[in-house]
Amino acid sequence: MANQSSVGPQAQYTVTFNDGNDGNDGIYRISVDPGKTVPLQPIPQKDNSRFLGWYNGTLPYDFTQPVNSHLTLTGKWADTKFTLDPMRSPVEGGKLLTLTPPTIPATQFQQITAGRYHMLALDTLGRVYAWGRNDAGQIGDGTTTDRAKPTLVTSLLSKRITKVVAGPNDSFAFAEDGSVYAWGANEKGQLGVGSSNDLSTPTPVNSMPTGARITDIFPGDKYTLALDSDGVAWAWGMNDAGQLGNGNATDQTTPVRIQLPPGVSQYVSLSAGTSHSFGITDDGNTYAWGWNGMQQLGNASFPSNRGSVSTTPIKVDLPPGVSYLSEVFAIADWSVAIGNDGRIYGWGYNGDNEIGDGTTAPPTPIPNRNTPTLTQTPPGETFDHIYTMGDGAAALSKSGNIYSWGYNPYGGVCGGTQPQQATPIQMNLPANVHPNKVTFGWEQTVMQDTEGRIWSWGSNRFGQLGTDAPMGAGQSSATPVQIPTGQEKVNVTQLTIDTIPVTLTPVADHWQLESPPHDEGETNVTITWTLSGEQQDDSIIEHFIYESFYMPDAGALPVRRRLGGSLLVLSLFAALACTLYQLARARRSSSCPPQSV
Repeated sequence: MANQSSVGPQAQYTVTFNDGNDGNDGIYRISVDPGKTVPLQPIPQKDNSRFLGWYNGTLPYDFTQPVNSHLTLTGKWADTKFTLDPMRSPVEGGKLLTLTPPTIPATQFQQITAGRYHMLALDTLGRVYAWGRNDAGQIGDGTTTDRAKPTLVTSLLSKRITKVVAGPNDSFAFAEDGSVYAWGANEKGQLGVGSSNDLSTPTPVNSMPTGARITDIFPGDKYTLALDSDGVAWAWGMNDAGQLGNGNATDQTTPVRIQLPPGVSQYVSLSAGTSHSFGITDDGNTYAWGWNGMQQLGNASFPSNRGSVSTTPIKVDLPPGVSYLSEVFAIADWSVAIGNDGRIYGWGYNGDNEIGDGTTAPPTPIPNRNTPTLTQTPPGETFDHIYTMGDGAAALSKSGNIYSWGYNPYGGVCGGTQPQQATPIQMNLPANVHPNKVTFGWEQTVMQDTEGRIWSWGSNRFGQLGTDAPMGAGQSSATPVQIPTGQEKVNVTQLTIDTIPVTLTPVADHWQLESPPHDEGETNVTITWTLSGEQQDDSIIEHFIYESFYMPDAGALPVRRRLGGSLLVLSLFAALACTLYQLARARRSSSCPPQSV
């Protein structure tokens, strides 16, 4: 687990890697600036072993998270040895052998992100999984069929993915080599691939200007915001309400720059909603642009009629006592943020208690809020992150509790059956389950606990829970459903003894085979195999023995006619020898005269 540190704000943190190999050569250290991320490390190698990922204690490590303490990351491994029993055969062959595969646990997810009705996850080896709604190809498996279980995005297996981001109906992935891939809904060109056709397989984002490299993406509804490695903010897609922030309301099929407010050099974070956007700038201010019909831009002096839009950034008002917003989100027609005081603030549409300020209806409609308004979280609780996609929100407190509020269809926000929640309530979790991360879709919540396990609750009408629940059903109680994990599927595609191919017969959890004829002596058995469809290096079993004089296994009946015949001949020789010995003894006795006493 991470150790708390007294290192000052200007000092570096030490990240120690223990890759699990024998000896001190398996340990090395790097230094990381506070608030920066740990550089992605090469996948270590060890004979007859599969690397399962880097772990911070029991938790898979997420390399996108900023470092705020000293860390020790440990490599986790699984044995990949096959066993063959018995390890010998007569030279004529025909011996029945059993091949048993290794038991390899499934890798765990280091990142999870929710779209409107689909989920993306990244495992500890950089592989992408998706499940849920797939009407626009957002799962990435080449189909438009909804998936109720985590489905491997096989077309990305040649890349080591470092980050996944789910948009409302689209998906994005960042590769180790700096390339970015997109798939899913694309009717307004929001994928950034130079077309407006939906895509069911990951496609490179190739519309950025020459030399600009995307480092982060913020998907909205039919439009996308992005930051590049030089801190320049870009936008593309639908722009009917000025949500691209480039000074007009014209859709853009290629990236355009988001305007900077006077005196600001760059944006450090962005957020895209349905038709309004936010940017936090390097001077600590927060700016908004786009539609303001529900007062969601958070500027009390800006008009808020149904047709009110700002095509350029305007400053967001701050609540009393708050000097800056550390995190801000644009959602459908409302907004939510965390202040530097660790408390949560909301503004915009409040008809479904999105703000969480305790106002209820009837008899009068719940009023919208035109500036950041305090969400009524329990006294003493402070927060680092908010998670939202629809008309409700969830937040993980610094003390480790999940609170949720707002619209609660299918129990996907708050659990239970109450249709909406006016103030944040604590989510009841199973005993000894402690949340680490939360992600939030339109009708479902998915959580990673401190053991790396995944839990979900809410609607499952598109399979977005990723559980054994029937598609269309759901889990509306306060007890989450654990997404099942299991073992990687081992499949042997070929086995050779020396250079001789051998036919395998599957039996339950192993294979049976008959040894082929071979000269006397030792040889190797070569196993060609895949793991969950991914080709692996051949596995070699050494010292398989062929014998001319072959004895059966202890306690076993002879299984070879030659062996049985040999034993019969030996028995006859032994019997004949015994008979001759007795006859000779009898002869000697009859030829000697009796002796007197």
